[in-house]
Amino acid sequence: SAEFGQTGGAVVNMIMKSGTNNFDGTAYYFLRNSALNSTDWFTARAGREKPYYRRHQVGGVFGGPAVKDKLFYLFSLDGQRRREPFRPISAATERATDPEFADALERYYQILEDEYGIANAAATYDEFETTNDVLTLFGRVDWTISQANRFSLRHNFSDYDNLNEGSSPAGGRSQHEAFKNTTNSLVGELTSSFGETMANVFRFQWSSEDRPRVGNELRPEILVQNVVPGESIEYGGAFISFDIRLAEDKIQLVDNFTWQLGSHMVKVGTNNIFTHVTNDFWLNGSGGYEIADLHALEAGRPTRYTRNVTRDGRAPTAEFDVQEYSLYTQAEGQATPKLFVAAGVRYGAAG
Repeated sequence: SAEFGQTGGAVVNMIMKSGTNNFDGTAYYFLRNSALNSTDWFTARAGREKPYYRRHQVGGVFGGPAVKDKLFYLFSLDGQRRREPFRPISAATERATDPEFADALERYYQILEDEYGIANAAATYDEFETTNDVLTLFGRVDWTISQANRFSLRHNFSDYDNLNEGSSPAGGRSQHEAFKNTTNSLVGELTSSFGETMANVFRFQWSSEDRPRVGNELRPEILVQNVVPGESIEYGGAFISFDIRLAEDKIQLVDNFTWQLGSHMVKVGTNNIFTHVTNDFWLNGSGGYEIADLHALEAGRPTRYTRNVTRDGRAPTAEFDVQEYSLYTQAEGQATPKLFVAAGVRYGAAG
């Protein structure tokens, strides 16, 4: 439709729950715990303990009247706390199946400590815990100003906090990261009717998102090839999380006027979005060494070093503003009992 002409994919229209003249609420708790699970066949056959998994999720909704028939409120909460293990490649995991590789890894740990000053290097490759903690809050107030006017104000808050996020078995904990995402969204909406055939909806939205990523180890990556023939191991190097942060602030102003003409409807509207973006993104900012084997690692002889840098040596940062303006009109209706027709025109500009 012309109203959503800037949208490349599907459009989802959601009707959110609001408070009523009755006080009511619900609460829930969800638990997943590996202690309640059986051991799978492969883990049992290998003689290993089943990996632990913990997930707690709690939430609730409560709403009611602040002023009967006039002012209502609704509040909801959803929180999650999840813990699960990550098992990197290590001397302990390889000992039973490839003792030569396990011995080489133990030598590698010792070289990191003796030659590169990395304390307790072996612990980087021990099994460690990853987290996924989420908190979402929603609040809404609805005010029936008069029979013809209704105002609603709602706020969404979400906070994601993930530690040791990643998927690198060769780099262990040193190649994982802390990922956070905090989002706020405030929406005010005024709905007004003019008689039985005309209505207007004005909507204001402010939203803010802050999304930093910080690597566990910001020193340059060490990639050691041929620890034994055909096997490699890594340490450090926050390749995509050396200096990463996305912050976005947005204001949106929308106004739609609708006129119902029998079985036909005409809508005229405008949608204007003002965005400020700050994006720090230093890919491979820590750099990395490629080393042929353990002998070269011990001697400090890399075959190659790479690092992305800007011409002036500063951290790559993009900070900019975007303004998007649009006007549209559309009409739709039942042309015949079997034919529904919709048509619209939209004009948009950006700067």
